[in-house]
Amino acid sequence: MSKTLLECPEIEVQDIDHLGIVAGIVDEIGIVELIDELIPSHELEKISAGQIVKAIILNCMAFITAPMYLFHQFFEGKATEHLLGEGVKAEFITPKRIGSVMDELYKYGLTKLFAQITLEVVKKFGIEVKVGQLDSTSISVQGEYLESEESGEVNDSENPNGVGIPAEPEPVTITYGYSRDHRPDLKQFTTDLLVSQDCGIPLFMTIGNGNDSDKKSFIETIKAFQETWQGSKLEVIVMDSGFFSKENLQAIGSQKWISRAPNTIKDVNELCQTLLPEQFSPSKINGYSVSEVPSVYGNVEQRWIIIESEQKRAADLKLLEEKIKKQFQEDNRRLATLCRQDFACETDAQQAALKFEKTLKFHYLLTVNFEKIAHYSKPGRPAKDDDPSSYTYRIVTSLAPDNDLIAKLQRVCGRMV
Repeated sequence: MSKTLLECPEIEVQDIDHLGIVAGIVDEIGIVELIDELIPSHELEKISAGQIVKAIILNCMAFITAPMYLFHQFFEGKATEHLLGEGVKAEFITPKRIGSVMDELYKYGLTKLFAQITLEVVKKFGIEVKVGQLDSTSISVQGEYLESEESGEVNDSENPNGVGIPAEPEPVTITYGYSRDHRPDLKQFTTDLLVSQDCGIPLFMTIGNGNDSDKKSFIETIKAFQETWQGSKLEVIVMDSGFFSKENLQAIGSQKWISRAPNTIKDVNELCQTLLPEQFSPSKINGYSVSEVPSVYGNVEQRWIIIESEQKRAADLKLLEEKIKKQFQEDNRRLATLCRQDFACETDAQQAALKFEKTLKFHYLLTVNFEKIAHYSKPGRPAKDDDPSSYTYRIVTSLAPDNDLIAKLQRVCGRMV
């Protein structure tokens, strides 16, 4: 006879969801074994450092993550032995154990550890490391993050040369800076990430201060990458305009690179202004045209590719038109105020007009004249034979568009180097 439902052994159901795929990739890379080799666990610990890191990865890759103090709840009901290792239970993942592992990882060096893991990824999955793409971002955080007066303190007692050596790994400064996620009200830290063009696999990562700039951090990240990867050098590194400066061009040495040259640089802006439409050739991509110009900027020979986009040009022209219109309204209001002002002599009025014209961006003063106004000592309408007691002068002029300048600005629209 068949057993009844009450006679059947107790069945326990556990979930792995999509985390089984993530755990499988972690196992294939060998992250747990690598970290356990670097950070050996005490024999009394119920869960190793590598397993803790794996648990953190699984939590981060879940659809709904949990803060550190709720990690054990996150893994309740999940097949922890299948995901993390034989004998591992959810209650082993305590905040104290997570904190101690994170402290050990920090002491070892997160950037160095990240590079070791990515080297394993490149080897195991055959990632092509020829072209790298480097970019930075900011990550906002909640809280005050008060700066310690002891931060940056060095211990030079063991250094015969008197050069300060940090007693511990130097922490980053959580502070205000340029916010990429549009939260200038929050403090932040920055991160630079170098990825391979092949599959977008991360190769190297550094964490920086909240107010670090790309101009400084990009070169430091590239040098740290080359040192950590034992002098390995990518064939080409692609970066945004944050890299492009005379100092960085000289500092990067023989490393080949591709970057956008910002229009804020005088040479770039002048080039975009002076190139005529007939100097562009149609691109294979519809709606784009290109022009190539050799350049020496920062004492470094370069090849500048000027790209013009029809769609971007139309959008830029519209923005420029609105900007000119708004500026005209503002300048016209200021000019009306100036023209109501009395000056003691014509020379003073002329100097005021010249000073005002220097503030104009898209216009100039058209035919500046001066109105001579007589003043009498007696109030009321003066008699025909009354002589004025004094004279004042007023500016009489109007605004006219600077068509030559506007034409140059229009040529820049839609163009980038």
